Amino acid sequence: MTDRPPTLESWRRLYELVGQVNQLAPWEWMTEEDLFGVADPDSGSLMFVSVMGMLGEHISVAAYLGEAALYDFLDFHDNPPEDMSFAIGARLLSMRQLQVSFEDRDMLREQDRAVIRQLGLKFRGRGAWPLFRSYEAGLVPWFITAEEARLLTLALEQVLEVAPRVRENARLLHIKRKEHFLVRVSRREASGLIWSDEIRRIPPPEVKAITVTMDEGLLAAFRRLPPHKLVVEADLFMLLSAIGDRERPYYPYMLMLVDSRNGIIVGQEMLAIETSYEALLADVPMQVIRQLAGIGVVPSALHVSSPELYQVLQPVMQAAGIKLVSKARLPEIENAREELASYLRLRLR
Repeated sequence: MTDRPPTLESWRRLYELVGQVNQLAPWEWMTEEDLFGVADPDSGSLMFVSVMGMLGEHISVAAYLGEAALYDFLDFHDNPPEDMSFAIGARLLSMRQLQVSFEDRDMLREQDRAVIRQLGLKFRGRGAWPLFRSYEAGLVPWFITAEEARLLTLALEQVLEVAPRVRENARLLHIKRKEHFLVRVSRREASGLIWSDEIRRIPPPEVKAITVTMDEGLLAAFRRLPPHKLVVEADLFMLLSAIGDRERPYYPYMLMLVDSRNGIIVGQEMLAIETSYEALLADVPMQVIRQLAGIGVVPSALHVSSPELYQVLQPVMQAAGIKLVSKARLPEIENAREELASYLRLRLR
């Protein structure tokens, strides 16, 4: 996807559509779980549109890009983090999506305001200023590209088509068949694109196989350490404290290891996405071994709650002679994360 910015005409169309959506106010009768799909006429790829704002807290339209983002969204609503606002924020920021929201003026940056001035538009009042952003895991929400503007334009056009029908028929998007969704599809005719409804089965995407980086020398040295009955909790999570040493600021990830008996942190490492989240995950198992080697013993067990972390750790923990256990909750990790989040909030004041 090119980083070329949208043209002024693309922006003009987006702001025109946003004005129409704002006037329609579909959040008055649609919830954010009233999802529908839109098939890209050019590539056939899918995005899934959600209207937010029924509670009046955050009015926006989001387009979740691809099947993985759809199931990230559904999993978040089925299994939300418990009592951890920063964990909720991290989950939301990790979903691949395009979003237009209605914000206060001070939420816009100069680049946003420059486009508004060029178009000769006026907005006044709290929550009246459209803000367009692209979301990717590990990265700060950023300005949309020309290609993302095209996709968001399609999403908003279809909101204007689908939302009035949902107002007349509240069950329109409630497909009773599991894994089935209403998808807007198009065909090209001389007069342009002709859109229609299609009910599609969209199963969860297959879990990507991750090739774990192995350091046989480090593993051999680790196995020579004395065994210990120590049980360690381990987690990998995003820190909501942006680092701005690149053109696009990013959120680092923290790999944390905690003694399950007393909550003492026995290892931690800050990581950043260089190429992809999957590549970051591939390096985590040996990072865990390095942290455990610093303790000077081989723990009897390692507890994790993340399925993806369990997946990448399993072969290395087996080779290291450590029992890997999947847990619904990691109480000591949760306490340590809360303390870290409190520290970061105080530091940023």
